Amino acid sequence: MTKKRKRQDDFQKVKLKVGKKKPKLENATATNFKTKTIHLPEQLKEDGTLPTNNRKLNIKDLLSQMHHYNAGVKQSALLGLKDLLSQYPFIIDAHLSNILSEVTAVFTDKDANVRLAAVQLLQFLAPKIRAEQISPFFPLVFCWRTRSCG
Repeated sequence: MTKKRKRQDDFQKVKLKVGKKKPKLENATATNFKTKTIHLPEQLKEDGTLPTNNRKLNIKDLLSQMHHYNAGVKQSALLGLKDLLSQYPFIIDAHLSNILSEVTAVFTDKDANVRLAAVQLLQFLAPKIRAEQISPFFPLVFCWRTRSCG
Protein backbone atom coordinates (compact mmCIF):
# COMPACT_ATOMS: atom_id res chain seq x y z
CA MET A 1 0.00 0.00 0.00
CA THR A 2 1.11 3.44 -0.70
CA LYS A 3 1.61 6.04 1.90
CA LYS A 4 -1.33 8.11 0.65
CA ARG A 5 -3.73 5.16 0.77
CA LYS A 6 -2.75 4.33 4.36
CA ARG A 7 -3.62 7.86 5.43
CA GLN A 8 -6.98 7.66 3.67
CA ASP A 9 -7.82 4.35 5.39
CA ASP A 10 -7.37 6.02 8.77
CA PHE A 11 -10.14 8.50 7.99
CA GLN A 12 -12.61 6.13 6.37
CA LYS A 13 -15.97 5.61 8.10
CA VAL A 14 -16.54 2.07 9.29
CA LYS A 15 -19.63 0.69 7.57
CA LEU A 16 -21.93 -1.10 10.01
CA LYS A 17 -24.02 -4.13 9.17
CA VAL A 18 -27.75 -4.02 9.84
CA GLY A 19 -28.61 -5.54 13.23
CA LYS A 20 -25.03 -5.42 14.50
CA LYS A 21 -24.06 -3.31 17.48
CA LYS A 22 -21.71 -0.43 17.11
CA PRO A 23 -18.17 -1.48 18.00
CA LYS A 24 -16.77 0.06 21.17
CA LEU A 25 -14.01 2.58 20.90
CA GLU A 26 -10.56 1.58 21.97
CA ASN A 27 -10.30 4.44 24.45
CA ALA A 28 -13.81 4.08 25.92
CA THR A 29 -14.06 4.43 29.69
CA ALA A 30 -15.95 1.75 31.56
CA THR A 31 -18.61 3.49 33.66
CA ASN A 32 -20.05 0.38 35.26
CA PHE A 33 -20.19 0.24 39.02
CA LYS A 34 -21.80 -2.05 41.55
CA THR A 35 -23.72 -0.97 44.62
CA LYS A 36 -24.59 -2.80 47.77
CA THR A 37 -26.98 -1.75 50.50
CA ILE A 38 -25.84 -1.37 54.05
CA HIS A 39 -28.24 -2.63 56.69
CA LEU A 40 -27.83 -1.21 60.17
CA PRO A 41 -30.62 -2.77 62.21
CA GLU A 42 -29.26 -1.44 65.51
CA GLN A 43 -29.95 2.12 64.33
CA LEU A 44 -33.56 1.28 63.61
CA LYS A 45 -34.24 -0.06 67.08
CA GLU A 46 -36.39 2.05 69.36
CA ASP A 47 -34.59 3.64 72.25
CA GLY A 48 -36.68 2.36 75.11
CA THR A 49 -34.77 4.24 77.79
CA LEU A 50 -36.49 7.60 77.27
CA PRO A 51 -40.21 7.84 77.99
CA THR A 52 -42.45 9.14 75.22
CA ASN A 53 -45.68 11.10 75.09
CA ASN A 54 -48.88 10.03 73.33
CA ARG A 55 -47.39 10.97 69.92
CA LYS A 56 -44.35 8.71 70.54
CA LEU A 57 -41.96 11.66 70.89
CA ASN A 58 -39.31 11.69 73.59
CA ILE A 59 -37.73 14.68 75.30
CA LYS A 60 -34.94 15.01 72.71
CA ASP A 61 -37.42 15.05 69.82
CA LEU A 62 -39.59 17.68 71.48
CA LEU A 63 -36.64 19.91 72.35
CA SER A 64 -35.30 19.72 68.80
CA GLN A 65 -38.71 20.69 67.40
CA MET A 66 -38.43 24.04 69.18
CA HIS A 67 -35.87 25.07 66.53
CA HIS A 68 -38.37 24.41 63.74
CA TYR A 69 -39.30 27.33 61.47
CA ASN A 70 -43.04 26.61 61.71
CA ALA A 71 -44.80 28.18 64.69
CA GLY A 72 -47.35 25.37 64.86
CA VAL A 73 -44.60 22.78 65.28
CA LYS A 74 -43.00 24.84 68.05
CA GLN A 75 -46.32 25.24 69.83
CA SER A 76 -47.14 21.53 69.60
CA ALA A 77 -43.64 20.73 70.88
CA LEU A 78 -44.22 22.94 73.92
CA LEU A 79 -47.61 21.35 74.57
CA GLY A 80 -46.14 17.88 74.07
CA LEU A 81 -43.34 18.73 76.48
CA LYS A 82 -45.87 19.83 79.09
CA ASP A 83 -47.78 16.58 78.56
CA LEU A 84 -44.60 14.49 78.82
CA LEU A 85 -43.42 16.25 81.97
CA SER A 86 -46.82 15.82 83.62
CA GLN A 87 -46.76 12.07 82.88
CA TYR A 88 -43.10 11.56 83.84
CA PRO A 89 -42.04 14.20 86.41
CA PHE A 90 -38.62 12.58 86.97
CA ILE A 91 -37.57 13.88 83.53
CA ILE A 92 -37.56 17.42 84.92
CA ASP A 93 -34.58 16.76 87.17
CA ALA A 94 -32.62 14.90 84.49
CA HIS A 95 -33.13 17.44 81.68
CA LEU A 96 -33.75 20.72 83.50
CA SER A 97 -30.93 22.68 81.85
CA ASN A 98 -31.97 21.61 78.33
CA ILE A 99 -35.63 22.31 79.03
CA LEU A 100 -35.01 25.78 80.44
CA SER A 101 -32.56 26.83 77.73
CA GLU A 102 -34.89 25.74 74.91
CA VAL A 103 -38.09 27.08 76.47
CA THR A 104 -36.60 30.46 77.34
CA ALA A 105 -35.26 30.80 73.79
CA VAL A 106 -38.79 30.74 72.36
CA PHE A 107 -39.90 33.66 74.57
CA THR A 108 -38.91 36.00 71.74
CA ASP A 109 -40.71 34.05 69.01
CA LYS A 110 -42.77 36.05 66.50
CA ASP A 111 -45.90 34.01 67.10
CA ALA A 112 -47.94 34.96 70.17
CA ASN A 113 -49.27 31.41 70.63
CA VAL A 114 -45.73 30.04 70.89
CA ARG A 115 -44.81 32.66 73.48
CA LEU A 116 -47.99 31.89 75.43
CA ALA A 117 -47.29 28.14 75.35
CA ALA A 118 -43.74 28.80 76.63
CA VAL A 119 -45.05 30.89 79.52
CA GLN A 120 -47.65 28.23 80.35
CA LEU A 121 -44.96 25.56 80.37
CA LEU A 122 -42.79 27.59 82.75
CA GLN A 123 -45.83 28.20 84.97
CA PHE A 124 -46.37 24.44 84.97
CA LEU A 125 -42.71 23.82 85.84
CA ALA A 126 -42.38 26.50 88.55
CA PRO A 127 -44.03 24.55 91.41
CA LYS A 128 -42.12 21.39 90.50
CA ILE A 129 -38.64 22.97 90.62
CA ARG A 130 -36.87 23.83 93.86
CA ALA A 131 -35.21 27.23 94.25
CA GLU A 132 -31.69 25.77 94.37
CA GLN A 133 -32.35 23.93 91.10
CA ILE A 134 -33.40 27.03 89.17
CA SER A 135 -30.93 29.49 90.72
CA PRO A 136 -28.13 28.69 88.21
CA PHE A 137 -30.56 29.35 85.36
CA PHE A 138 -32.12 32.53 86.74
CA PRO A 139 -29.89 34.89 84.69
CA LEU A 140 -30.77 32.98 81.52
CA VAL A 141 -34.52 33.05 82.21
CA PHE A 142 -34.41 36.68 83.30
CA CYS A 143 -32.43 37.72 80.21
CA TRP A 144 -34.82 36.07 77.76
CA ARG A 145 -37.86 37.29 79.69
CA THR A 146 -36.73 40.93 79.63
CA ARG A 147 -35.97 40.67 75.92
CA SER A 148 -39.48 39.49 75.17
CA CYS A 149 -41.17 42.10 77.38
CA GLY A 150 -39.12 45.14 76.51
